[in-house]
Amino acid sequence: MSPPLARPSLLSFALLIAAGSAAAQPFPASAPLRVTPGALLGSSRHLAMGGASVGIADGAGDLGSNLASVAHRHPYLNRDWEIGVALSYLRLPLGSTRGEDLDNDGSADDAQQSLQMLGGVTLQFGRLGVGMTFRTDTTGYCAPGGCDAGQRMDAAVTSASLTAGLALLGDSLLVAAGVHSTDVTLRHGGREVRYGDTGPELGLLWRPTLKSYRLGLAFRPPVHALPRPETVGDGMLAGRPLPSSVVMPASLSLAGSMRLGPEAERYNRLSPIARRELGLAPDGEGGGLEGTWLLALQLDLLGPVRADAVPLRSFTAGAPPTPVGHSVLLVPRAGAEYEALPGRMRLRAGTYLEPSLFEDRAPRPHVTAGAQLFLLRYLEDWSISAALDAAPGTWELGVGVEFWR
Repeated sequence: MSPPLARPSLLSFALLIAAGSAAAQPFPASAPLRVTPGALLGSSRHLAMGGASVGIADGAGDLGSNLASVAHRHPYLNRDWEIGVALSYLRLPLGSTRGEDLDNDGSADDAQQSLQMLGGVTLQFGRLGVGMTFRTDTTGYCAPGGCDAGQRMDAAVTSASLTAGLALLGDSLLVAAGVHSTDVTLRHGGREVRYGDTGPELGLLWRPTLKSYRLGLAFRPPVHALPRPETVGDGMLAGRPLPSSVVMPASLSLAGSMRLGPEAERYNRLSPIARRELGLAPDGEGGGLEGTWLLALQLDLLGPVRADAVPLRSFTAGAPPTPVGHSVLLVPRAGAEYEALPGRMRLRAGTYLEPSLFEDRAPRPHVTAGAQLFLLRYLEDWSISAALDAAPGTWELGVGVEFWR
């Protein structure tokens, strides 16, 4: 009778070995998630002008679009150093997104709210500039347990860049490079799973002296964020296998801007400190117009990601895993700014075409608008601004505080 007893014992032993091997394997993972920050995320001027800021690159508010703005000296700068700051809050009032189509798939998302913030700080020493910018986009989705704050699934995408730039060729060429960090956090039931990646970033701006135009370029390589081991746990969140990674496409932006109207050639004039550094006599000009109109055009190219990547809703809502983002996407942008009250108020408008990640969906047109109002002069010239971005199925309202430049 011993052989019949031996067979179950061997089988049990084999099952134990298999179970131990399975436990030693990496956590069960679904396809990678393709994540992109909100359709348009940036300063109030960036939002109001349809995102066409790469070819302007002026001030801390544009640092998130083109790193070259870190080395862009104010035309009235008359000292060796300068500080710039900008802070914008988007998605008002109270982050409400219920019933909106955030991902342009043709149907309302299960998102309950979305909060977006952007900030930038620059510090200049002569021709050298250093700066930091951050962007965060947090969206709350209904989870299997419900849609209340303690039950829903939150997805937070946070990006930050540390950068240094230099003004070359008599302040005509601005070059900047930085280190970009992306952190994606999935939250549910008091637990967080974090994904992270870092990489380089590049920004360029060509602004020939006493010409009425600028040309800009910005590049960021793709993001392939892996889960941080200490947050993985059992490899599950809200009863679903964790994504194997989070991916974002590479982006390349080519842009230009132009001033029109009286004294438009002052668009790229040298600052007093730059003239002294170059041994040039003062030009004798103070404040004044730089043309009453500012026009900007931009083309963003978003590269492909892994062919098996799926949208965020596939994880948050348990939707069927539809692969997305395997082709190059183009995003044309255009914006305009009008100096309605010189030195006091600017009006802005723009448009852009948002491509869909889903092959059966056409690109979605957006209309943007906004204004900037001079507030007060205390150490610096402070201003407040507001902007609106509207498209079929979604809209966004933002406010900001920045220096008047």
